[in-house]
Amino acid sequence: KRSGFFNQDDLRFLSLVTDLGAVALENSLLFQKTQDLAIHDDLTALHTKSYFIDRLRDQAKQARRLNQHLALMMIDIDLFKQYNDKFGHIMGDLVLKKMGILLKEALNEFNPLICRFGGEEFLVMFSGIDKQKLLIIAEELRQRIQKKKIMLRRQDTYITVSIGVASLLLDTKDEDDLVQKADRAMYAAKEKGRNQVCCA
Repeated sequence: KRSGFFNQDDLRFLSLVTDLGAVALENSLLFQKTQDLAIHDDLTALHTKSYFIDRLRDQAKQARRLNQHLALMMIDIDLFKQYNDKFGHIMGDLVLKKMGILLKEALNEFNPLICRFGGEEFLVMFSGIDKQKLLIIAEELRQRIQKKKIMLRRQDTYITVSIGVASLLLDTKDEDDLVQKADRAMYAAKEKGRNQVCCA
């Protein structure tokens, strides 16, 4: 209330406090960013495999305890190596990015957990959705993906996917086995000619 109340020593002290506060705030923001990077794939911005598996274990425990539906969808881009060979790895990375965006947009209403499982494989976890419903969702997703145009080096291209579906409690009670069953179902779809959905 009184002008000239603070002297130069007070101002130096306040300046020091604000500088320390700014550093603490910046460190906090960097820590949050580092945590975010640790659980998200840097190419697709989807969750990492390790984070997904941790969450799957937690969700599987809850599903077994409450007898709730929990299902997985394993997705693989068909003949992905051909995109890399024909257009180059940069364009292959672009396909993976587009796939990540498409999965989030197409499945958003079901609030799933999506991860890039490795290479061109993606794994999606659905809570509270039974296997029959998930088969319908998977088929709709497959059709949506094959209709999506992706421009690569000024060429209109289209991708297809093979999808495997497996359900906890119905197909297995173990979450690790659930992932394997979804994976085997996806490979069965590939063996049957690709661009289709198979279930465990």
